[in-house]
Amino acid sequence: MKKILLLTIPIFLFSLTSTLSQTVHKVAVANFEFDPDTLTIQEGDVVEWTNAGGFHSIQGDLDAFPENPQGFGNEPSDENWQYSFTFNLEGIYDYRCGIHTASMLGRIIVEGTVGLDEEETGPAFVLFPNPINNYLRWTWNDNFKPKQALLTVFDLKGTQVKQVNLLTTNQLEMNDLSEGLYMYNVDMNEEGSQNGKLLIAR
Repeated sequence: MKKILLLTIPIFLFSLTSTLSQTVHKVAVANFEFDPDTLTIQEGDVVEWTNAGGFHSIQGDLDAFPENPQGFGNEPSDENWQYSFTFNLEGIYDYRCGIHTASMLGRIIVEGTVGLDEEETGPAFVLFPNPINNYLRWTWNDNFKPKQALLTVFDLKGTQVKQVNLLTTNQLEMNDLSEGLYMYNVDMNEEGSQNGKLLIAR
């Protein structure tokens, strides 16, 4: 029970902080373009598109862009519509108008956020690089090193794809995995656990 409480409190604080700091970014859909056509936002932010005229839509679904961490979009319409989407997963999202697929293109770059505990004391360890090319590496906080640290990597379906003891090596080969978003958990036994996301991009 003690371990569950220790893990739940930071997650609650992180969720509360993310909600309070959420930003809405506006994109105009007009004159056969998205303005701006590229946005860099933080994880948890909202993008709101407004169609000022013309037969357009937002198409960022996984059929059109399978490398997107999540799919999003609306139906085409010639009315003055608004569409918004909350980006809860970091990564690069490409999209287009579902009607003018070759000429109306956009991109959303979602950067990860840092929780309260990491801002004040620093994380127990750092995984890098992220995005990953071929190898995932890590370094420990000088003031912290647990007796156990088992890293498990999962795909978005929850299937385990990698597992390694962080204390016995300092890198993990990832070039046998497909590009995309993955989740990880580091079990440090009595010291708790740490969860996060990994992006493989080559």
